[in-house]
Amino acid sequence: MSSESTIASTTQSGLTSADSKGLPFIVWSIVFWVLISVGRPQDIFPSIAILHLGMIAACLTTLLLITADYKLKKTFLSPFATRDGKLMIALIAFMAVFGAIGVYPRLSMEFLLGFWKIAYFYFAFRAIITSKERIVKVVWCLIFSAGLMGLANSLQAVGIAATERLSVGGTYDPNDLGLMIVTCLPFSLYFFISYSGWRKLFAGGCMLASLTGLALTQSRGALLGLSVQTAFIILRDTGFPGRFRKLAVVAIVGVFFYAVMPSNYFERVEGALDQRGTGMGRLRLWKNSVDLAMDKPLLGTGVATFVHAYGMALINGRIIPNKDSSAPYAWRVAHSSYVTVLVELGLLGTLLYLSLMGVSIFGLRKINSERKVHPWDPEGDICLYASMTEIGFCGYLVSATFLSQSYSALFFLLVGLAGAIRSVADEQKAEYPGASCSVNDRQGSHDT
Repeated sequence: MSSESTIASTTQSGLTSADSKGLPFIVWSIVFWVLISVGRPQDIFPSIAILHLGMIAACLTTLLLITADYKLKKTFLSPFATRDGKLMIALIAFMAVFGAIGVYPRLSMEFLLGFWKIAYFYFAFRAIITSKERIVKVVWCLIFSAGLMGLANSLQAVGIAATERLSVGGTYDPNDLGLMIVTCLPFSLYFFISYSGWRKLFAGGCMLASLTGLALTQSRGALLGLSVQTAFIILRDTGFPGRFRKLAVVAIVGVFFYAVMPSNYFERVEGALDQRGTGMGRLRLWKNSVDLAMDKPLLGTGVATFVHAYGMALINGRIIPNKDSSAPYAWRVAHSSYVTVLVELGLLGTLLYLSLMGVSIFGLRKINSERKVHPWDPEGDICLYASMTEIGFCGYLVSATFLSQSYSALFFLLVGLAGAIRSVADEQKAEYPGASCSVNDRQGSHDT
């Protein structure tokens, strides 16, 4: 049995037995933390921001971890037991050590003082989310979060010019909000197909609200991510029950999205290809950034120092300013998660970052490929969750190409969720070596 299945087994034997009588309160605390981190109700309702809900969720989870039984504490204190845990620790250590000797150590240290909350959330998530019942609660939370943000963004559009780009609160700008919604959309789509009754209605309502909110962001990166997700669903075996049903649902979703799309959305897409448009400007920015990365190719300039390093390179004449820009000497963000990582962490740090990403993506793909040759998931649940998360991750990675979201809470939540699914899958394979997992089994598995 692998180390990851051992972690799942250890925790499930102690805590998950209580799941049959109702989920432990610590599970609800981490789900609440997911809602605060992704759904951002404090941005939608500014009056509750003074409550510091994120700090409440973190403190509550910490208190429950302290008072939890020995097995859960051991799991939390054993981050090296999983591949993603080892890579996460290595990435944090790399950022800390080489940020301290980078071009602006104070910026790196200030970033790390804030990043510890995301890292702590990740390790707590991996320790607590150890069963299918717990995974499904997180998935419902993501569906609700995207639906809530989409609805809030849609309500803002009332009485506002249709050409204006919209977002909610101060955490997400329109592009960031588009990224979040695209990441969560596959979950609502899959649950809409898989469930019946009020669950189908709820998932469908959140999906429509999410699509409307996404259209109002007019984010080109999010649209590209959504397009890649659609192609992924159509062309690959992703667990949808029935090819015709899959195509019909995708077509209906596409028609709805087109219907709510602002009239100038496609004009923005075409504008990206204009010689003086933002798209060409970003290409020149990325070329300059790659030149900047070659100054410190192995270790980078230090985490969270891109803007400073780019600005100083402009002042020193190391890179050529974009004369077509209205502010050619402005100190800019990279507008790409991968360019940011390359400049700040160098080739070695980028390798760690991509390894963390790869372990997550290929782990999910392996679950779906193994079910064909080694059937072990009788209800199809784990295969379903793996497909949802893989497509959500795919949308995130494509959209993040055009956004500086390298170290966001959503990214590490996806890594943690992928790791949790993989651990539960390893445990289930050990327990049910002769079970069957087929698309037909999955079709009716949630119709209750």
